[in-house]
Order: sequence, then C-alpha cells, then structure tokens
Amino acid sequence: PYAEILDHKLKFINFNQTNCGSYVCSVDEFNQSQVDIFLVNNGEIEINGLLEKKIISDAKINDSINQSCLAIINGVHLEQNLEIQWYDQYGGLLENKENVDIQNYVTRANPLTKISTLKLKNINLKNFGSYECRISYHYMIKTLEFDIINPYDKIQPSFDKDKIEVYQGDSFELICSTDEEIEKEWLINNQKAENFLGLEISGNILVVSNASLEMNGSVSCNTVKDGVKASKAVLLIVKIVQSVNIISNLEIEDNVISVESGSFLKIECFDPLNESVHWSKDNDPKFSVDHGILFFNKTQLDNSGFYTCQSDNHEIKPKNIEITIFEKEIMTTTLTGISVTDTSEPVTERMSKQVTVKNDSILEFENGIDLIVYCITDEDKDRWSNYIWTKINKVKLPENVDRDKNKLIFKNFNRDNQDTYQCTYGETLENSLNLTLFIKGAIIDPTAKLDDNNIELLYGQNKTIECTVTGYPKPNITWLFKNELINDTKNFETFNNVLLIKNANENTNGEVTCRAIGKDNIFAEDSALIFVNDNRILLKIQPQESIVQIGSDINLSCDIIQPNIGDLENLTYVWSKDSIILNDFNQRQFNFRTKSLNESGLYSCQVFDGDRKSEPSNSNIKVIPNPNSITIISNHKIDYNNSKLVVKESDSVNLKCEAEADDSQVHWNINSTLNGLSQKFGKELFLNSILQNQSGNYECVVKIPQVEKELRYAINVYAVKYEPLIIEINTSYLKNILRLDCNV
Repeated sequence: PYAEILDHKLKFINFNQTNCGSYVCSVDEFNQSQVDIFLVNNGEIEINGLLEKKIISDAKINDSINQSCLAIINGVHLEQNLEIQWYDQYGGLLENKENVDIQNYVTRANPLTKISTLKLKNINLKNFGSYECRISYHYMIKTLEFDIINPYDKIQPSFDKDKIEVYQGDSFELICSTDEEIEKEWLINNQKAENFLGLEISGNILVVSNASLEMNGSVSCNTVKDGVKASKAVLLIVKIVQSVNIISNLEIEDNVISVESGSFLKIECFDPLNESVHWSKDNDPKFSVDHGILFFNKTQLDNSGFYTCQSDNHEIKPKNIEITIFEKEIMTTTLTGISVTDTSEPVTERMSKQVTVKNDSILEFENGIDLIVYCITDEDKDRWSNYIWTKINKVKLPENVDRDKNKLIFKNFNRDNQDTYQCTYGETLENSLNLTLFIKGAIIDPTAKLDDNNIELLYGQNKTIECTVTGYPKPNITWLFKNELINDTKNFETFNNVLLIKNANENTNGEVTCRAIGKDNIFAEDSALIFVNDNRILLKIQPQESIVQIGSDINLSCDIIQPNIGDLENLTYVWSKDSIILNDFNQRQFNFRTKSLNESGLYSCQVFDGDRKSEPSNSNIKVIPNPNSITIISNHKIDYNNSKLVVKESDSVNLKCEAEADDSQVHWNINSTLNGLSQKFGKELFLNSILQNQSGNYECVVKIPQVEKELRYAINVYAVKYEPLIIEINTSYLKNILRLDCNV
C-alpha cells in the first residue's frame, strides 16, 4: 500500500521508517540488483520544489520544449550541496549535449534557492513521455514529475478485430478507428487497397465483398500528421473454399427449398474429405442432428427456418439452406401437354387415335393428312384468348396452317410443315411447350456448326465450345481432336454437343472437330483451331533446399526462367514463409541471418505482373542448433573449465540444458551410484535435497530430427557431506607485539 510499481520505477508514498530495508529489482533469476534504503534525520531541513509546467500538451515533431524547476531549502547552506537533476522517460540522466541544454542558477542565499532550466531541441517521437526533476540535498530527495504529451497518439489506428479468417469469395468489414478524425490510407499486402477488385472504402470502413487468395497476408490502416506516420495491421487469412455438399429429393434454388406442407423432404449433407457432419437450426438450441441426413416424413409449417450443415473438420466451410413450408394454394393455370388428332380419320375413330405428349416431343405423320394440335392446361376452364402458337424460329407459319385459340390446324401436312412449333400460355415463355413434327420416313441430312473456328486461350484457362446440330433422325454427336476420337481425359470432357477444354496447356494446341452422324452414317462436321498462349511466369528458387546452423546467412534467389524479364512491366516479388506473406521483403533476393529454430520452414517466392502471376516456387530451409550453442546452467556455480559442479548434500539442485530446441527434443543421460544409468526427458532436471549417491555424470542430449544428429554436453556433479569448520583464535602479547593465531 505504500509503493507503486511503474514499469522500471518503484515510487514510495509518504516514506517512513517501516519502509526501510533492502529492495531487489530483477529481470530474471540471473540478472538482478539490490539497493538498501535508510531513513536519516533531516534536522528540521525542508526541501520544496516547483515546476513551471506539469503537462506540456502542445509539442510537435521538431519543436523545442522549455521547462523550469525551482528548488528551495530553508536556511543558509552551501549551494553545491543542493542539486537539481533532470531524468528522461526511461530513467536516464539528462546532460548537456547537442539536443539538450541545461542551465542552473542560484537566485537567493537565504533561503537557498536554485533554478534549473531544461531545453529539448528538435524533439522526435522518442522524446514524448514522463520526465522528472530531482532535487537532492545529501540524503534528502524530492522528485517533481511532468509529462510531454504525444499528440500523435490520437492518430494511432486501432481495429475492432485482431485477425480475419474468411473463405475465398466471402465478404467482411473492417473498421479503423482513431481518437482524432483524420484521413486513412488502406493497404493490402503493402499495395493500395483500391487496386483489388471486390472491395469498397468509405472513410474508416473497408468493405470486402469478394475475398480473393491474392489478399492473403495483411490489411493495414495508415495515417499521417506533420510527417509522422502511424500504422496498424491485422492478419488476413483467405482460405480456399472447401465446403460441404448438399443434395435433396426436391429442387434447391439459391439455397432455398420451398415445399408444400405435408410433403416428404429428405436432405443429405456430405463432407468432401469424408469427415463427420451435423445439422443445426437457427434460433433453436434444442434442434441437433449428429449425422448427414435431414428428413421430414410430413413437413409442417414450423419446420420452416435456416438450417446449417457443419463438418467436424472446421477447415471445411459450412453451408446454410432455407426451408420454406407453405400451405397448399390454388394452382395457377399451366400447360401440361399437347394433344394431336388426325382429322383424316373418321370421327368415331379420332378419339381412340388421339396422341397426348409432353414438352419437346417429336412425332411422325403420313404425308398429306390433316392434323389438329391442341394445347392442354391443368384447368378445365378455358381461357382461349391466352394461347399463342408460333414456330420456334419465329418464321411465318406456312399457308396450309391456321391458328385457332389453343388449336394449330394443318391441312394436307407436307414436307414444308416439318419444323418445331411452340405453344405459349399467358405472357411468359416459361409457360410454353414445344412439339416437333416430321413426315414418316423423312430423312434430313445432319449439319454441324461451331460457335467459333479460331479459339485462342491462355495457359490454364477453361473453355466450353458448343456445337449446333440439326438433322432427322436426331444425329449422334462425336468429338475429335487431331482426328482422334476424344474420350474424356484430363484435358477434355464431352457433354453431347458441348466440349469442355480443361486447364488449357501445350497438349490442347491443335484442331478440334464436332461431327454429327445421321442415318446411313451420313455426317457433317465443323472444326476449330485451338491455340494456347503460354503466358505463364515460370520461376526457379535457389537453393531449393538447405540445412544451416543458427547464426548462418541464408541467401535465396527468385529467378524468372520464362518469359524474358524485360517483357514484364509491373514486376512485383512476394515472399512468404509457410504460406504467411513476409511484407518487408519484395526484391528478387531474400537474405537474412538465422536466429532461431523457428525460422525453419517452406519459403516461397511468387511474382506478379499486373493481372498475371506465377505459381509459387519453394525452398525448404531447415535450421539446426550450432554444436557450440548447447550448455548446462544451474542455480549453483559450475566450474566450466573442469566440467564440474560441487554442491552440499541436501541442497536443491536445478540443472537446465540451454539449447535451441523444444522440450520434446531434449533428454538427460544420468550415470549415478543411486540409479545406475537412467534417462530423464525435458530441458530441466530437478534434484531436491540431493544425496551423495546421486553424484555422477549428467549428460544433456539434444536430438536434431532435421539431420538425424545429436548434440551432447556433460558435467560431473559431486554432492559432498558438509562438516562445519571449527576455528580458534589464540592471542599472545610480547614486547609490544600482539600476535593472533587462527587455528582451523
């Protein structure tokens, strides 16, 4: 209660006799310092002091600061015994030098009065903080403190979060706050945030609507005032999207399933890595399904809500789905089919030969017959005015074809009538049906046409090519590459009339052909020439692997082997370690001196040139301890010259193996009288109340898995029985000589 600890300062309040004693300041158990504090009689002497300013709040960078300290001691005294000293915010004594000017004056002899002036010139950020004017007279000390306020603390940015972890394509918001309203600059990986797509900046707020892998690294908010820069960064981790997959017995549209009450609903969730999954429901803590199948025998209105499927592997992105249950409503009128009647038949036979078909059907009829085609709705009530019959290609109907409400009437069906017809109900094409009519036995030679006959791709690009095919009967479609039939491979995949080119590369250069094969193997084909532009930036990092000791220099070089470096205009190098971007390194060469084992890892270089980027090139660096860096320390003094430690029996002995290694890599080999040869694991070894028979050889062994090597250091420990010395002092006096004999 009588003292305050202020970092490296110990401040006493109303010091009195009970506060006297020895005080120890320690950094650790091996670095400490002691001071003894006594209380002396001041003989009714009093020291008083006064500062010109207790707070200096208007200082700026490069300003000069003036402060005065007045000291008064009652009575007449020698002026040299009254001292005024200035101390900085780190507890260091200020003395006259280039940027510090101190002047002392005596203004009165009785009472003795001194003034000391302090002038700090061309101040910088290090000069802000708490200072002290210390007045002393012999043992008596009086301290007066004042603060130089840092005005730039108000522009120091802060974030509402320390780390951001999102998936590729996610959105997030980051708020940068300062005590003083000031313009902010946003950077992502030391590049202006405005250069990235999918984000918006509004003063203090950065809104990212589409997180990309290029953003992996850090987001910084910077401010500047009077040339003083302040910055705050937050770690941004953008994960590659791997999410659970969801399927259902009902249609899922935009992650929503709309289903009528009383329906059967089954939803299955799968983890791409075959991990376990579970379901939860928003705002319903009691709902939980610890497997991947969510089903409802009869849906009810209270089954509506947002459901989440989550993998037990938290690296896999969960997926949300909304289930909307609605009561059965009166259905609106929709088309359900097309009915066709051959009017050439007698009336009594027409009904039995009437054909009803679904959408996109194909029918054949004899040449010269009369036909009526009807649109059918799901309602008995006729709304004839809402039907429209057209040809699918919008060509005018032939002269022998008439429209009558929901009927399409053919007189003398012939070759010119072979086509696809469309019936639309209402004002939307979504409520329409198609029917294709042919003459029986008709053969229409196939045709094939590609979208484009010259296809230029970038390396790694995906591209779909569509082939428009006509003919009757419906032709079969085959795809060829360099006149060889395409079977689905890692470069191509076929979907009937669509060809997918996957990951374009040197193997996809060449001619691709769409072939439509009709009746009697009559075929038509169209070809396109594929050219892949190899615009890749290829790198090679040197060395690709290295094993070095702590304290060694690492020199990594990121060399571009394609294209010529002169062809790259906006070249940027990005270095990372274990996928974490190293923001301070953006040159071709990356040089550093190893300081710890933690610098082992996979170092990668990636090159950006505008919108182009290379694949990372990697170097595996393994840092191992220096053979001379291992030693043993103890709470007792070790004779390192003779590798010996002597302690008293019953002492507590702590041995610690000092080495750049984890506990799991360290063990002790002990050869003592008590236990023979034994092992202990970990860096520290505790021998409480050591016995004489625990004396022996204690060897510390560090395993270095990177190189399958061991480092060793050993000492001999001696626990000796303590017997106190008996000392006698004998005195004799002879001829003015006093003799003292010390006998042990």
